[in-house]
Amino acid sequence: MNVIKRWSEIEKLLEDNNGFCTVIELSDRLGVSLATIRRDLTEMEEQKVIKRIHGGAKLLPKEDFKRVGSVFSRIQDNYESKIIIGEFAAKLIKNNSFVFLDSSSTVSAMIPYITAENITVVTNSFYAAPQLVDAKITTILLPGRLQSNMQIASEETLGTLRHYYFDYAFLGVYGLSLQNGFTGYNPMDCELKKIVIHNTKNCYTLADTSKFERKAFYSYAEHDAMPIITDGITEHNIDFEKLILAR
Repeated sequence: MNVIKRWSEIEKLLEDNNGFCTVIELSDRLGVSLATIRRDLTEMEEQKVIKRIHGGAKLLPKEDFKRVGSVFSRIQDNYESKIIIGEFAAKLIKNNSFVFLDSSSTVSAMIPYITAENITVVTNSFYAAPQLVDAKITTILLPGRLQSNMQIASEETLGTLRHYYFDYAFLGVYGLSLQNGFTGYNPMDCELKKIVIHNTKNCYTLADTSKFERKAFYSYAEHDAMPIITDGITEHNIDFEKLILAR
C-alpha cells in the first residue's frame, strides 16, 4: 500500500472509530509496521490532519484546523468553475514551452485541454503527474516529501525548483484580497510559489470567485503580482487590476 492510500485509510479508520485509534490498531488494520504508522502520524500531524496523543492519534475536527483538503475532495468544489478556468488557461500555453503546474485542483483541471505541442511540464503534484503522462506530455515530477494532499513540498523540492526557469506557470491560491494579496496556509507551498513567480516569464493564478476576499496566514505576493484567471466578476474581485475573465 502506497503512502497516499495509507494516509487516506488512516483518516477513514479514525472517522469510523469516533476520531481515535491506537498505533497498534492502525498497524493491525493496515498490515504495516508500528514504525511506519508512527512515521505516517508524525507527518500527518505536521499537516494538521491529526493530533498525536499517547499511544495513538485523533482526527482533528475541521473547525479546529486550517488545511487544504485532499485533492479528491477539492476537485469537486466549484467543479464547473474549475473546468471553465482550466480550459481557458490551457489555451494560453504555446508550442515548445517549458511549463510549471502546481498541485492546485483548479490547475489540474487544465490537463485535458492542453493542446500545445512539444512542451515539458514540471509539477509538484502527485495527482497531476500521471494525467500528464497519460496525455503524452513530457513530465518532470519534482522530488521531495509527499504530503497528504498529494503535493510534494520540502526543502529538497525548493532546492530543485530554484534551478528551473519557465515560460509559463499556473498556480492555485487559497485566498485573495487587495489588502493581503495572495495567501496560503502552508509555508512551504507559499515559498514554492515565490520561487515560481520569480523564475517565470508568464505566471498566472487560477481562482474561482470563492477565493476572493478571504485570507490565510502566509502572504507570498501582492495582489497585483500576476494576472488572475477567474470565472466571474463580483463585488469582491472587481477592483483587482489584473483580472482575466475565462470565456
